[in-house]
Amino acid sequence: MNSAKRKSEFASPINLLPLPDIINLIKLIMKVKSIFLSMMVLSIVSLGFTACGDDEEGQDYASEIKGTYNGSLTFAGTETPFDNNAQIIVDRKDNSNVILKMNEEIMGLAIDVACTSKITYTDGTYSVSGTTTYSMKPEGSPVAIPVPITITGSFDKKNNTTLNISVGIPQNNLNVVFEGSKK
Repeated sequence: MNSAKRKSEFASPINLLPLPDIINLIKLIMKVKSIFLSMMVLSIVSLGFTACGDDEEGQDYASEIKGTYNGSLTFAGTETPFDNNAQIIVDRKDNSNVILKMNEEIMGLAIDVACTSKITYTDGTYSVSGTTTYSMKPEGSPVAIPVPITITGSFDKKNNTTLNISVGIPQNNLNVVFEGSKK
């Protein structure tokens, strides 16, 4: 009875298996563990590669598009330019922001603005977007009227640009398009 009691106390499923089966079970557990660890390492490495893209914070996009662009201004929705000697100057503010400067006359309005614009880069195209306020003082008026100006558009790697300029004149928006290239 003493020996029977000992067997039941120490009996476990692994003790009931023959030695070759125990070795095979240990090999199977090690193989599964190895596959699991390999998949973890592969996942971590692939996550590291997808986290690195073209839009890294340290990339100096502003230096790539800064310069003087000569071109034409047209009213949005039309094809005939009203000014073939238009000019926009792009100055670098920091790595991901530029200042778009324009000093043009549009429909009798002298517009002299500097608009800070955020740059994003996707598939070979630099996109900009910014808003500023221009103080327009009508002739004979002692008070200046704040006019919002929004500039959005893109620059390609060949130094060409298309910018949409929206001048928020009270009771109406004046939308013009600048198309030009870096000189």
